[in-house]
Amino acid sequence: MKSILLPSPVPRRNRRSTEPATKRLSRPRIQILGLCVLLSLAAWARADSVADALAAEQLSVRDLMRLDTELALRQARKKLDALEGQSRAPRNELALPASEPRLIAIYGVGAKLLAEVRVGDENHVYLRGHPFPVGSGKRQEGLYVLQAMDGRCVKLQREGEARRLCLSGSARSKG
Repeated sequence: MKSILLPSPVPRRNRRSTEPATKRLSRPRIQILGLCVLLSLAAWARADSVADALAAEQLSVRDLMRLDTELALRQARKKLDALEGQSRAPRNELALPASEPRLIAIYGVGAKLLAEVRVGDENHVYLRGHPFPVGSGKRQEGLYVLQAMDGRCVKLQREGEARRLCLSGSARSKG
């Protein structure tokens, strides 16, 4: 028999080397690692600068809105001053003259009915069973007093003159 000679086994390196970590990594790996660290730092710095720029832009938009509002207020005040300078009439003289009362709406449920009546440029709300408009509390000069509510109509009285107003829009006087 012939004997077969086998090469002697090559000693394996110990996986836990006593060499420092930098020696275990090859140069290209270290360069790639360093490049990754630099890129992440650059991206972080850029994100900070973008956030700072965005905050500055938002602040400038707020400033622009404030300036625009101030300008609009100044212009409105100038127009108001010009109008007041032209007509020195008191505000109550500028009100629309009293016109015929008009029944706008009747709403509610059961006995809790409300009637909305427009006289001139004012709306008055009457509650069934209460003679004066809601919120007035007492008799005022020139104010209509509620006499009755029935169906689609209300009966009002002012200074001895009685009126019947209906939702159809027709107002009839009764003497």
